[in-house]
Amino acid sequence: NIGMITVKELDEIPDGSIVIFRAHGEPEYKYELAKKKNLTIKDLTCGNVIAIHKKVEREKSNSFIIILGKKSHPEVIGTKGFAGENSYVVETEDDILDAYMEYEKTNLGRVYVVGQTTISSKYFDVLAEEIENNFVEAEVIIDKTICNATEVRQKETKELSEDMNTMIIIGGKN
Repeated sequence: NIGMITVKELDEIPDGSIVIFRAHGEPEYKYELAKKKNLTIKDLTCGNVIAIHKKVEREKSNSFIIILGKKSHPEVIGTKGFAGENSYVVETEDDILDAYMEYEKTNLGRVYVVGQTTISSKYFDVLAEEIENNFVEAEVIIDKTICNATEVRQKETKELSEDMNTMIIIGGKN
């Protein structure tokens, strides 16, 4: 044991300690809270995720932001934290109407769409097309923020599966 522990909330960390932010990133408020607690931040957030955070931060004042991905995924939670209150997470086509209802409450004429870096390219494209079809009066900007490594891995997996009778993909819950 090297003295490292895993916590769910920053309140569990003694003031003045070191905190490591994982590759998925954290919402903006956690950075602020860490500073208030005088924590030294070792930010290991993936560069692709940081780029998305910067994009949504830049866009949030003049765009309604839609994040395509799994609502409970840490990366999506982190991105939503940077996107602000005029944002919505779309996980399925059923969420698009709810996103539109939220969009209508704003005076924004622009919609900026990003995605969780690890979702499938096809999934992203289907949802993005539905958003374009439903937000007809808005200027819709689609920013396909899927990580290139993810797209390559998905393509290779699809190609490999064509030569197999059975294929098992193992992934962890955490």
